[in-house]
Amino acid sequence: MSRLSEMRQQRLQKLQTLREKGINPFPAQAHRTNTNAEIVQQFDQFENKEVTLAGRLMSFRDQGPLVFGDLVDAT
Repeated sequence: MSRLSEMRQQRLQKLQTLREKGINPFPAQAHRTNTNAEIVQQFDQFENKEVTLAGRLMSFRDQGPLVFGDLVDAT
């Protein structure tokens, strides 16, 4: 079996596992709680609170145990 076929099979298995757990791997919408601009402008109010953001991940980089990403939305 080629490497590409193996990767495809693994992804299909992961997809099936998510569906069996009741998770939609391709949701039609996200339930964003705040915009990126709100978080940046009022960061102190959101510190240590859970928020949900939505946007396009423009860059992704890791530095040891930390991971950084640039999430861009309409704001």
